[in-house]
Amino acid sequence: MGVKYILTYDPPHCVGCHVCEYICSLRHTGTSNPTRARLRIDDDEDTGDTRLRVCHRCKKPPCKTVCPEDAIARDQVTGVIEIDEEKCIGCGECVEACPFDAMFLDPHTELPITCDLCGGDPGCFKFCSTKAIVYKPIGTPTEQYYEKRLAWAFANPVIQASVYKEEEGYYKKPNETK
Repeated sequence: MGVKYILTYDPPHCVGCHVCEYICSLRHTGTSNPTRARLRIDDDEDTGDTRLRVCHRCKKPPCKTVCPEDAIARDQVTGVIEIDEEKCIGCGECVEACPFDAMFLDPHTELPITCDLCGGDPGCFKFCSTKAIVYKPIGTPTEQYYEKRLAWAFANPVIQASVYKEEEGYYKKPNETK
């Protein structure tokens, strides 16, 4: 079995542009309509913070458990939740059962939709200009993930021009000694 990946979210980096939703709906439906996106960004009414509502690919998915037509399956390799549109009756039980509010009813088809990681090439992650959405491996050492994020930071011209000034010694690059 290969390395599994997951979408995670870094709220302080999110500017609430919703580009991820537009990209998602465009990729899956050919329309730029965030109500048809398979992930959602919304604001917490109490704190004002943004949150990403995306499938967590549960080991024992409640959405699958409550489906009266057995129309929901979990891919054993990727963990992605798959919905058989032929079997689905659009009852919405799966939407109600999701503990992360990450399953939605498509307003046009009236069938459930959820993140499928775009077959391993998520557009939301690629088009997130602030890198608030992160597509990272799970089951691998955390250090590898942070090394990649640090490399991204060093390559980012905005960061290079800001507080991270090499000549002033604020940081050292990975695998470098002072």
